[in-house]
Amino acid sequence: MRVARFRAACPLNCWDTCSWLVTVEDGRLVDVRGDPADPYTRGFLCPKARYQLERSLAADRPLYPLVKSGASWKRVSWEEAFGLLASKIQLAISRWGPESVFYYHDSGSMGLSKSLGSKLFRRLGASEPLGSLCWAAGIQAQEYDFGFHLANVPEDVLSSKMIVIWGRNPAATNVHLVPFLKEARDRGARLVLIDPLKSPTANLVDEHVQVRPATDAALALAMCNVVIHEGLVDVPFIAAYTVGFGAFERHVETYTPEWAAKVTGVPGDAIVSVARRYARAKPAAILMGYGFQRHYGGGNAVRACDALAVLTGNVGKPGGGANYASGFISKNLVSLAPDSSRQVRGIPRASLGDLAGLNPPVDVMVVSGANPVNQAPGSASVRQAVERVPFKAVLDLRWTETCELSDLFLPVASPFEDEDLHYCSWHPMLTFSERCAAPRGEALPDRVVWQRLAGRLGLGDEFNRTMAEWVDAALERVRGSGLDARALAGRTVRFPGTPAVAWQDGLFLTPSRKFEFYSGRAGRETGFPMASYAGPGEEADAAGFPLRVLSPRHMNHLHSQFYEKVLSSAGLPLAYVSGADLESANLHNGDAAALESPQGRMDVELRESSDVPGGIVLVYEGGSVLQGRGVNLLTRQGETDMGHGPVYYDCFVRICLPGARPA
Repeated sequence: MRVARFRAACPLNCWDTCSWLVTVEDGRLVDVRGDPADPYTRGFLCPKARYQLERSLAADRPLYPLVKSGASWKRVSWEEAFGLLASKIQLAISRWGPESVFYYHDSGSMGLSKSLGSKLFRRLGASEPLGSLCWAAGIQAQEYDFGFHLANVPEDVLSSKMIVIWGRNPAATNVHLVPFLKEARDRGARLVLIDPLKSPTANLVDEHVQVRPATDAALALAMCNVVIHEGLVDVPFIAAYTVGFGAFERHVETYTPEWAAKVTGVPGDAIVSVARRYARAKPAAILMGYGFQRHYGGGNAVRACDALAVLTGNVGKPGGGANYASGFISKNLVSLAPDSSRQVRGIPRASLGDLAGLNPPVDVMVVSGANPVNQAPGSASVRQAVERVPFKAVLDLRWTETCELSDLFLPVASPFEDEDLHYCSWHPMLTFSERCAAPRGEALPDRVVWQRLAGRLGLGDEFNRTMAEWVDAALERVRGSGLDARALAGRTVRFPGTPAVAWQDGLFLTPSRKFEFYSGRAGRETGFPMASYAGPGEEADAAGFPLRVLSPRHMNHLHSQFYEKVLSSAGLPLAYVSGADLESANLHNGDAAALESPQGRMDVELRESSDVPGGIVLVYEGGSVLQGRGVNLLTRQGETDMGHGPVYYDCFVRICLPGARPA
């Protein structure tokens, strides 16, 4: 038996981007483990690594190009598939112009080479998605405040005296942060969780502040009020590194703890207490998640947290930070795709159901690394819009709802079957994954698909590079450090120049080159020049739809991937509610039921949970919308206050019996 081991990295859109050690026996994948030499992976993985191995080896994995033929599918050669797709693209451009081609891509599978799809379609002038279904509001918020999004490295929390985990659940979604949090606590740091739910992370902290959903900005601004009112502001820092403090000071006068208590459900004295302790702890870190910016006022919530960190001088300091995400690596790599800021038509991900009304129309839709029929809000309208597009092609490793509605399916290689460069926005490591095994069937790496399609479209010369050559092109700015594809192959290294502490030099990237409490640009673009409580967003009739749905990620699945791992024994999604809300619905723990919103219905199995407060239903994201079991059947289209993000959490439902609609 021939045994070989390879180093690779997880391509999922997760905080951790773990380093893998993959074992192959006689050419067959047999095992994947965490790399103990990686300072963040530390030798352990979440279950999703094993699930990816299972999926790669699955007997029902689609392995050949398929074309829809009536109500069925027929296998075709790659040459036929490329010829068909190229002809459809060329015909659409000749009839309607390049904007009639829509390349919908997302981060279902990450890696440097995945950007080659954008390179191809931007070269054609095609329409592309606008915003992000993940982190858009918070990214835009930090661009207004700091000029860019940067964060302290994960281990910096070991220098913190207080760590505020705000709208984030690392125990389930960022498991490699947990050892650092535990060590920081052992060293004396106080851990505070701010979250509407008693998540698994609540078991790791000293204090849990249970805020009402979508009111985080109100809480943070009230804390700012306390810091200013009690003279806890870091005056030298404010004077040296910020603009607009005077206006902000006046602005937060009305955001009193008493006012915030009514809005957030957090008692006023508790708001005062946590604000004082945060301001006095120094250094204190805020670790923000993505969940608390998935509602209309989400961008303002992040801006309010940024302001709180800056008021207390906890930015640019070891152990501090307004830590949301870091774009340092992506900013310092040379992009393989042309500049996306040039004039192309952007189609908002958060309102994809409006696709059918565009002019010129979308005639061809190509989807890669994404399952928009499942993941975009308002699935029923998205499904109808996608169905109306005359020709749809999907690149994927598995069969999804979007594949089901497409006309052409192109099978791609699994992450074990090709090489790629991986990095993330949480830690500073870079991995050039090795190819561990040959692709099964006729599956091709995404980059090979784009290369061959480009050849059919007359752009082949621009794409005729090996993966190593693409890596070298991306690393051009750091070649002086000795880092290139040859040196990096099969290794995990720290990206050169990554700062341990964000903004330690005090050189911000805003127009004023300072932190902007008051941003003229934000005012012009959003109507909010300063962090504000934007209100609860559009709510349904409280009497008719009294429960707000929160749909976060689960440790065992990501987006629509591996959702089968979190279903009930009856194959239903689980809906967690308080005992009081279960009683109000006249139903019991374990009952099959339906959740209904103004947008639609989904089937669920009810579970009583003391971790979910009254007025909330917890349903994990994903689930089959074509089978009536996906949470985005309930969510509505709409955008956040900034960044073109979705308003997933502005979703209100009632519990009813399965089957007939209630009167």
